[in-house]
Amino acid sequence: MCRIGQKLVDFVKIVKTKCQDSKPMKPVVIQKGWSKVRVYECPLKRGDNEYMTYIVAWYVGKKRMRRGFASLEFAKRELNRIHKEARATLLDLFPANLYGDAVFDEDTFNSVKPDWSALYDAIQAQYRRELTPIIGFVFAESAENLELTRAFAVADDIVTDSSENWARRWIQTLATDMTQTDQRQIDRYIAEYRADPEVGLEWLRERLGRIVSPSRAEMVASTEITRANYEGEAFIANQLRNEGIDLVAVWFTAVDERVCPICGANHNKPRGEGWQLPPPAHPRCRCWVNWVEPQFLPEYLRDNE
Repeated sequence: MCRIGQKLVDFVKIVKTKCQDSKPMKPVVIQKGWSKVRVYECPLKRGDNEYMTYIVAWYVGKKRMRRGFASLEFAKRELNRIHKEARATLLDLFPANLYGDAVFDEDTFNSVKPDWSALYDAIQAQYRRELTPIIGFVFAESAENLELTRAFAVADDIVTDSSENWARRWIQTLATDMTQTDQRQIDRYIAEYRADPEVGLEWLRERLGRIVSPSRAEMVASTEITRANYEGEAFIANQLRNEGIDLVAVWFTAVDERVCPICGANHNKPRGEGWQLPPPAHPRCRCWVNWVEPQFLPEYLRDNE
């Protein structure tokens, strides 16, 4: 049973008995929490009550469509923008003509005394401000997808609050870790340059540019979208467990040439058979889990061998 507005609707029965003979209307988009859900509307008459049934267009049989692609691209774009600004700030501190015609001038180099603390705080604040809503959106989207496929509903405000709270907590930790990594790398490159200034100022500028590069933005974005996808679904799985409905998490990979040995060994295996910690297993991990009822698990694993 699933609640649509104030109505309780039996999704499974409707799909099997009523809507299979009905011609669905055109797809529409409805706002649910932070996410927009693409659905087909199918009217249904039951006695004196008329229900509006929502048939989700994102799933076809047992085949799961890839989710989060748009969010991934958006996260990469926002991180690239943050990194571009940070890279410009770093390179402006050490312009190519810092020493004029000289190879190195210690007094000039020592005169460059930026407020590193303020710089790191600004970068961290940008990470939190830009990433929190994106990651929260993916959490909510994944939670709602699992709700719809399991004919189960959690109040929108609970899903929204949970997604916001999780995103806020996790991005605080992530932003702190990323900024500390930035700081350690900047300190190391500057120390190496001071120890051997003959490598040239361009060497330092190139190393500083690596710290906040597009490749790093892509790595962080893909890793965190994978994490948020799992966390959103795990939230609904826990809600189902509280209602007495257990689901088993089964690890899945893209089954392509980019799958690593770690994830490849986990493919189509339930939790406890070779893995305990969920995706992401490593940076740029693209894996996900499917949620299966225990009584259907043997057949499900055979079908996906």
